[in-house]
Amino acid sequence: MNLFSTIVDTLSASASLIAILVVLGAWLNSVRSPLKIVRVVIHRKEDESTYILLVKNRLSHTVVIKNMRCFTHRNYRVEQKNNCAPEYHPELSYSDSPFTSNKEKEILGKGHTDIRYTYTNYTKDINQLLFSMDTTHGFLTLKCKNIEIVSMGSVQTYDLEFVKNYDNKYKALKTFFWLKVKYCFRSKTNN
Repeated sequence: MNLFSTIVDTLSASASLIAILVVLGAWLNSVRSPLKIVRVVIHRKEDESTYILLVKNRLSHTVVIKNMRCFTHRNYRVEQKNNCAPEYHPELSYSDSPFTSNKEKEILGKGHTDIRYTYTNYTKDINQLLFSMDTTHGFLTLKCKNIEIVSMGSVQTYDLEFVKNYDNKYKALKTFFWLKVKYCFRSKTNN
């Protein structure tokens, strides 16, 4: 009888743990943003840039982006008015905005969709992009650090000092670090 009660207690404890994990998983899935910007490719031309966004829809139905505002970073302002408590305000500034758009874009369910925006050139450095958008699922603020900038129409040629292909990652890294050390010493002695 003692063995039977141990087995029943073990099964009930594991069933309780599974139920807790299922509820936690469902809660985490409902809290997640329905959209994710996986990658941004920026094609820069002389007078304009095209921003190509690869957007992933985690839901099984279509999400419509009503408008999109893109920013390079978020500013944080701390202020204190006379005889008042200090206040902290995160804010997005349009002076740090590469583009904005009011065109509606549909992101199909359970898949990836490329959306494109063409705007004038943005001359500041871009390390990340923040997207503030109004969608059919509410307001979303998404961040993307996977950015590739491609200069269109300009050609640059370089001479290669060293080229060799390796089948082994560690041999390639060893050669890379050796060339890096040689380059650093050569640049120090030339100055």
